[in-house]
Amino acid sequence: MIRVGIAGSGGISYAHANAYLSLKERVRVTAVSDVELERAEALAKYIGGAKVYSNYEDMIENEDIDAVDICLPHHLHKEAILLSIKKEKHIICEKPLTISLSDAEEIESKVKGSKVVFLPAHTNIFIPSTQEAKRIINTGAIGKVLTLRTTDCFRGNVTGWRTKKELMGGGELIDTGYHPTYLILYLANSEPVEVFAYMERFVQKMEGEDTALVLIKFKDNSIGLIHSSWAYDTPYGHQYFSVSGEYGELFGGGNKIGLKMYGWPETKKELTWKDGFLGEIEHFINVIEKKEKPIQTIEDSLKVMKVITAAYKSVEEEKPIRL
Repeated sequence: MIRVGIAGSGGISYAHANAYLSLKERVRVTAVSDVELERAEALAKYIGGAKVYSNYEDMIENEDIDAVDICLPHHLHKEAILLSIKKEKHIICEKPLTISLSDAEEIESKVKGSKVVFLPAHTNIFIPSTQEAKRIINTGAIGKVLTLRTTDCFRGNVTGWRTKKELMGGGELIDTGYHPTYLILYLANSEPVEVFAYMERFVQKMEGEDTALVLIKFKDNSIGLIHSSWAYDTPYGHQYFSVSGEYGELFGGGNKIGLKMYGWPETKKELTWKDGFLGEIEHFINVIEKKEKPIQTIEDSLKVMKVITAAYKSVEEEKPIRL
């Protein structure tokens, strides 16, 4: 039985808690923390009982746990990760890895120098359509990948710490935009070499951007486009992707995937649904127990941070940025 402490008891922690409850024969949340004690107490009650801490430091330092699940605001990720490594606790961390590239590089160095399992919570990697798209791309069915597009757009109401650039590390791109960034890198099967971006704040009352479009040139000459926003909804749902190849195009999201081979009728199918949070946490447990090799690693997190950092630099300098 793997014992987990959840650092941070905000809204996202409940998605993680539901996954742990689904895996209760293998893993148990034994501690939770939050600076707002009432939130930690509510989460502890939701999962059926856990020790409550008013800060993550005391939980990591003192609680007899095997792993830490980091669901904290962005600016707190680095110190929580480093403390977990120091105490030899395995780590699953919500996006983003941290708020600066230099911090990300420091974290990568510390993870590589330790024996802990580090899994970035790249939820959309584990949904059925992503895994099926990756499988089809790897078979060579659509030939050489030419272009990739990933989208995550919805209109919300940004409040609290997310309105502050110093706590976010930027704006929408380093938050929700993190999802389509790791997704496009996962599907590309090639290394990113150049980034160009446009960003704007259209409707949200926040210091950072609420909308970003990011172009990526890959080593194999394929081109990617990331489209993310908190300013508006998109007509086909807020998360989806498409990949165009020499022989056809893949598209989908959630548990739906379509394939259009040039010269043949389009086909669509619904896959058996599996929640991405459940998928990532089940994978985390399997990696700890050495039943699986990690699908995503600290190196993947660092690659995402490099692309996002380059996108911000591109906007600032009004030019493409080489990686």
